[in-house]
Formats: sequence, structure tokens, C-alpha cells
Amino acid sequence: MTRSGSGLAAVCMLLAVLVLPSVYRIGLDAEPIDNGDEAIYVEMASEMIASGQPSELRFDGQSLFPRPPAAIWVLAAAYVAGGEGPPEPPLRAVNARLCGIEVALTILLGCLLFGAEVGIAGGALLACADLFVGYARVYESEPLLTCFVLGAFCAYAGARKRPWLYALYGALLAGALLTKQLVGLLPVLAPIVRRLAPSPGDPPPHRGRWLAPIVALAVALPWHVLMIARHGAAFVDSFFVRSLIGRAGGVLLHKTSPTFYARELVSSEGLGFTVLWLGAAVLALGSGLRRRRAGELLIGAWALGVLLVYSFARSRYDYYLLLAYPAFALGAAWLVARLSMRPSLRAAVALALVAASALLHLPRNLSAPHRETETRDLLVAARGRAPGAPLYTFNTHPYTARVYSGRSVRVFVDSPRDLAAAESLRATGMPAPAELASPPSAALTLARRPALLLLPRSRRDVTDGAPAGSFEVLGESSRFRLLYLP
Repeated sequence: MTRSGSGLAAVCMLLAVLVLPSVYRIGLDAEPIDNGDEAIYVEMASEMIASGQPSELRFDGQSLFPRPPAAIWVLAAAYVAGGEGPPEPPLRAVNARLCGIEVALTILLGCLLFGAEVGIAGGALLACADLFVGYARVYESEPLLTCFVLGAFCAYAGARKRPWLYALYGALLAGALLTKQLVGLLPVLAPIVRRLAPSPGDPPPHRGRWLAPIVALAVALPWHVLMIARHGAAFVDSFFVRSLIGRAGGVLLHKTSPTFYARELVSSEGLGFTVLWLGAAVLALGSGLRRRRAGELLIGAWALGVLLVYSFARSRYDYYLLLAYPAFALGAAWLVARLSMRPSLRAAVALALVAASALLHLPRNLSAPHRETETRDLLVAARGRAPGAPLYTFNTHPYTARVYSGRSVRVFVDSPRDLAAAESLRATGMPAPAELASPPSAALTLARRPALLLLPRSRRDVTDGAPAGSFEVLGESSRFRLLYLP
């Protein structure tokens, strides 16, 4: 890599870290927290701070073991530094910054494996990708996990010449394992690839490579040992058995087919970019295997391996695919760099691809999201009413209700199937505090009064025929009514 190329790459990395986070947060700070994983992360971070126990993941006071704590630690640190009220700005800031760092690390990895041309183009393609930009605006653990994976790959790429980087690789591998169990082992792909495709000019393996597993165990093991010592079989069953089997072998929340991720790529990125990304990954994998080139083998195996593994798991969510996005972007940049044309023309092709991606994907992702604010507005306005009284929701996730009310929250469901689904979800370590209300009007008698009930306006069957004085309407919006049950 030339001095001018490395300098330009460094500038692009700096811009990714300093500028992209502000771009990804456009019009977002005042938007409410999403009623899903995002709200769960916020609540767990808040309860972690309140309890003073950073080792514990709690929702509504109950210890849960859905995943390791690193993504909660990062968010809790942001709240300690920036304050918890209101909760949205620190949440948006930390998520956008992680995504900016991810783009910078993608540039760095591309430079280390192939040169500045591939690194800069790959980072730019990632920065404009539809699904990536969309989740730069909704907090999930994937950006943090991918940062650890990218950092580990970068450290391993330089460790043959600088053996101390093996220790950094081990620490980043541990970070990945403290973000997601099992999937956090993805950095182990780097030594596997090096074994399959050693570079002729590389020095012999340094004995310092044994630092990697030692550091990884020293960093990742203590939290796991502490949880086993503190919670015993309950932790092992939920964290190692139910959570992994529940996601790999069972359906959580909604059914999908093995073609889910291929269709998601087309839906998000468009047919043209999907063909480019998949084709480049296949060609990189083939070239890496045939010519024993570690860089090509790494990005091909990384992109296609994540796609295939997640496609065969029965629990599928679009954001899982984010883990493969840097590999897809680098694969596309690598393919462009192999075109038989003058460097200036290759640069023009790469620039055209980045511009097309930006024009297709940025406007629809960076426009004002107009998320549902009604839950927040109703619950914040009613915080002074009946302090300590529990809150119930009806057939809606209770996560933002917990965040914005500060109350103990449960959800009424009106079918045994929904109750069974909630119990299956709870077995994997996810918060799902459900109770069966059948018929729906039974919710008014099952609630532990005094209580509040957040009810969709469409569910008039819950209150029709209720005795006078059995509830009071505290507030209404276009979609919800907030009731007080004396």
C-alpha cells in the first residue's frame, strides 16, 4: 500500500468515526425507543446502573440470561456519562458511534488484506448499505459484535509481524463472546483461514500466538464463572441450552423460511447489489480456496458462512445478517479492484456504485421515522398517578411500557397459543411476563388492583359491559387508552 493510499485511508477512517455518527442520527434523538430489543437494552442498562451490579442483566427486577452483557455495558456506560433522562439521546449516540467505528474498521481490514483501494471502497459501500443504515438508528448488539469481529481480524492480520497483536486478538475475541454466545466465536475464522491459506512471504508462526487463547479466556471466562456460581443450573439451562437451541432449532415470535435472508438482501439492497454481493462472495471464496489466498478466503467464508448458518437456524431476524455486511461490502470492492482497466476507471466504477447505493438507500433511512409516540406520551403523563401500582398492557409488548412508566409491567394475552409463545420466549432468557385473559374482559378482574392498563382502542371487548366505577380513563390517543383500575 502506497504512502498516499494509506494516508487517504486514514482520512476516510477518521471521517467515518467523526462524521457518520451525526449523519446516522439525523432527526432521531427525540424519537421514542423502539418497543422491542431496543427497549429491553435500555431497561437492562438502567436497572444495571440502579442495582450497582454490572454483572447482572435484569428486566423489571428479574435476573435474565438471554445473552452476555457487553452490549448492555456499553449502553450503561453511555447513560452514566450522559445521564438517563431523557433516555433517547445517549442511546442514539452510542449506536451511531458504534456504526461509525464499524465502517472505519472495515476500511482498515480492507487495507490490510487488499490495499487502500479495496478498503476505502468497501467501507463506503458498507456506510451506505440499506440494512446497515437502518440499524444505525435502532440499537441492537450486532454493531458492537461486528466491531469486535473486525478488530480481531485486523489484529490477527498484523500479528505475524507484531506478535503482541495476538494478545489484542484474544481480547477482541473475548469481547465478541461477551456480546453473543457461540456467534462470538466468528473471529476464530482468522486462524483457520491462515492455516488453510498461508502466505508464502509470512514469517513462521510466533510462539506468542498462544497469548490469544490465554487472553481470551482470562477476559471472557470470569463473567461466565460468576454467573454459574451465582445462579447455577438456571443460568446454564437458559444461557447455554434454551437460548441457543431456542434460536437455532425453534421459532421465536414469527415463522420464516430458509430463503428469508436472501429475500431480505433483495428487499433491502435491491436485486443489483444482491447479485453483486453474493457473486463477489462466491468468487472470493473460490479464488481463496483455489489460489490459497487468505484475504479472499476470509471474506468469502465470512459472508457466505454467516448467510448459510443463519438461514438454516429456525429463528431469523433481518438484523442478524448485519454480521456479514462488512464481508459483503469488502467482497464487492475486491471484485471491482480486479477489473482489467486503468486505476482511474476502476475508481470511477467504485464511486458510481457508492453513489448509487447512497441515492437508493440513504433518503429512505435518514428521513424522519415518525415512530409511535403515544405510549411514551400517555405513560409519562400518568407517572404521578398511583405510584407503585403495576401496569398491564394488552396483546402488545411491555418493553417500552416498562421504560416510560417506571412501573412493574405485565402483558395480558387472550389466547393459549400466545401464552405458550411467551413461555417459550421466557425460557430462552427474554422478558415475556404474560398472563392469559380469556375471555378478554377477564383482564379487569385478573389485574392486581390498583393498576394501570394500556389498552388498544380496538379492544373495546375488554371494557364492554364492565361495571360502573371499575375503571377510569386517564388518557387517550389515536391508538391507545390508558385506564386506571381502582
